[in-house]
Amino acid sequence: MRRRPIIPAVLYGLAFTACGCLFSLIFGQAATLTCTRVEPSQIECVRESKWLGWLPVSSASLQHVQGAEVAQSCDDEGCTYRVELSTAEGTVPLTSYYSSGSQSKQETADRVNAFLKDLRESSLTVKSDAGLLAFVLPLVFVLVGPLIIMWSIFRATIR
Repeated sequence: MRRRPIIPAVLYGLAFTACGCLFSLIFGQAATLTCTRVEPSQIECVRESKWLGWLPVSSASLQHVQGAEVAQSCDDEGCTYRVELSTAEGTVPLTSYYSSGSQSKQETADRVNAFLKDLRESSLTVKSDAGLLAFVLPLVFVLVGPLIIMWSIFRATIR
């Protein structure tokens, strides 16, 4: 009986696992924007990104935040969205990626804009992430990849 080559299946399993890790790194980042009104005309904001909501990835101080709006990216399959902040230095995205759900993005932009207009508000914290899908989809890839490798090794050894 001819033995099946194991290397293609192992490479396929490794590629599957790598895709899961890449998805997790990109879509697993949760962004938090924290703004504090120091004076009526002076607002200090900090944007923090954390991987899966707990491991710090980046932090940036944003000066002179002037407003927020929802940006969209469309292709043949539809549109995705993200919140972008207007600052004196230019436009700064709240997250590095676009995702579905324009309504939640619009609610976040509206909260930022309401805070900027209401001089009585002293602070604002908004969070943005890709939701449960950002955790489940990469997890499936990361778990299935090793299973493909183990199954191919198992099949090669029993024949």
